[in-house]
Formats: sequence, C-alpha cells, structure tokens
Amino acid sequence: MVELGYNRDKEKLLQINMGMFFGESSNLPIFYNQYPGSIKDVKTLKNMLTYCDVLGIKNIKFVMDKGFYSDQNISDMLEAKKKFTIAIPFKSAVAQSRVEVVRDTIKKPSKIIAMNELIYGETIKDKWKILKDDISKEYTVHYHIMFDDDKRNDAENRIMSNVMRKKKEFEEYVTKYNRLPKELDKYSKYFTINKRKLTIEILDNVIEEEMKYEGYMVIISNDLINVKDVFNTYRRKDVVEKSFDNMKNDLDFRRLRIHNENTLKGKMFIVFIALILKTYLYNMVIQRGIVKEYSINEVLKEVQKIARIEFDKDTSLLTEISSEQRKIFRLLEIKEPNEKECTLI
Repeated sequence: MVELGYNRDKEKLLQINMGMFFGESSNLPIFYNQYPGSIKDVKTLKNMLTYCDVLGIKNIKFVMDKGFYSDQNISDMLEAKKKFTIAIPFKSAVAQSRVEVVRDTIKKPSKIIAMNELIYGETIKDKWKILKDDISKEYTVHYHIMFDDDKRNDAENRIMSNVMRKKKEFEEYVTKYNRLPKELDKYSKYFTINKRKLTIEILDNVIEEEMKYEGYMVIISNDLINVKDVFNTYRRKDVVEKSFDNMKNDLDFRRLRIHNENTLKGKMFIVFIALILKTYLYNMVIQRGIVKEYSINEVLKEVQKIARIEFDKDTSLLTEISSEQRKIFRLLEIKEPNEKECTLI
C-alpha cells in the first residue's frame, strides 16, 4: 500500500491514500478506506460508489475538489444517480469555456454572493451527454462560476513581484559585469532578451495568459442550482479537510512508523476511532460556544490530567478535579467523573 505518489506537502516520501465519508448532519466521519499511495484521487471514485451500495448509503452527496474531476467520473455518477458538486480544473477546456461565457458579466454588484470576501457568482444550465452502446443520454447539470477579487489580486501581486524581481536581478547583473547572466533560461518565460543590447523586455501577453483564470473557480453540480448554495456547500468541505489535518498532526498520523500491513490496518482503525471522538468533541465545543474560552486542544490538555489510580483490587482513587475542569464539564454538559464510574486505563 505504501508507494510514492502526489504529496501536497511536497515531500518525496512513500505514502498511503485514504478516502472518507462524512455525515452531513452529524458532522462526524463514518467510513474510511485505504488506497495505495500512487493511486490518484480521480481513480478512487468508482470504488467509492460501490461502497455506497454495499453499505446501503442512499442519501449521499459527493462534494469534491478538482483532483476527482474527469469526464468519466461525471458520467459514472450521473448514471448511478448520485448527487455531486465537483470543482473543474482549468486544464479542462470545459472550465475555460464557461469562464469566457461570463467574463464580461460576472463582476457586477448584483452577482455578489459573499460580501466579506467579495466573491461574485453566476450559473449556467447545460446538458451532459453520454454515449453508451450507440445510445445517447442527456442529463441536466449546472456550471457555477465564481470569481474571488482578493485571490485575483493576490495572484497578480505574486506573479508581478516575481517578474519585477527577475528584471531587477538581470539589470543589476548587466550593469555590474557588462555581460549577460549565464542562466538565461530563468528569464525566458516572462521576457524577451536582446543579446546585442543586453536589455530585457516584459512579455505582456505571457503574463496576461497566466493571469487569465486567476481568481476564478468553476464547479459542476447535478444537485444545486443556486451558486450561493454551491459556495456555502463547497466551503463546508473544509470540515473534512480539517479532519485529515487532525489525523496527521494532532493524532500523530503524519508518519506511519510501522513495518507491516496488519499493523498499518490496526493503526488506521484506532486513529479513525480517535478522529470520531475528537470531531464529536470539537463539534460540542463549537455548538456550545465554548470556543470563545477554550480551543479543542486546551480542553483535552486540561481534562487529561484526571486519572484513576488503582493500588490493588480494593483500593483506588480518582485524582483531584480542579475548578477549571469542573467548568469544562459544565460547559460541555458532561457528567463530572467519579471514582466508581471512572474506568481504569
């Protein structure tokens, strides 16, 4: 299972991949499966559809990032009658063409869907055609195009800062040594170089092309028809992303530290159970407004000081419970532990 594959942390290490179902109303992880580290996200969806059927999960929505997008995946979910909301990468002509349709109309006051972040949105209703066994079928889908002004500006500042830094570097070198730098390739992307005059000029068309889709996001859905609902739903995906982050960091699952597959399966199961418990506690902290006073880690750090000590089968004690711990139990509406009910660990 442990193989080289895509690593969002840019580490060239062996890894495994993990798929997870999350309860929309419970906000809890309910199912996981492991995949070889070299398997791409886009290849896992077909098996996840089968797991839905085997487990009897009927009311499911796939809310996924662009790593899961492919024409085949969209067709498979439409034919399986599964609801989905998936981002489309801009390497796809589908995403590019939908942006061009709304480019001149999307940035208007009436199209604002989120004021705090100044995000504009527009929807295009369309048909998805599937040709199978010489039979053509059509399904209604909606393309939701969103434009984030802040992301666009951030991208422009990042790209132009890089361009101007390279330009300054080139000119300073020429001024100092009166010759071209040895590594000209690093300047070829954004500039034309006049080797005779030792000058450099910015390629406006190259930078404009790179900036063409910055700030845009295109999402396809057969479930949601309102772009604001799509925006809010897609943002809720962060709950799942945070769970993976919790597993790797707070639950010490960034490094496997195991030597055989059975140990791997056992460790994944224990970590998954721990994730359910921690997510449940996190939900309680949020729902009851305790987050204003304590973070989830502060809650755990405080209550883990409580211990039951057993000297022999007839003699044991529960360590003292502080006023801070009592306050946490009260805020979480959890019964304060006592010696008789406290399990020895």
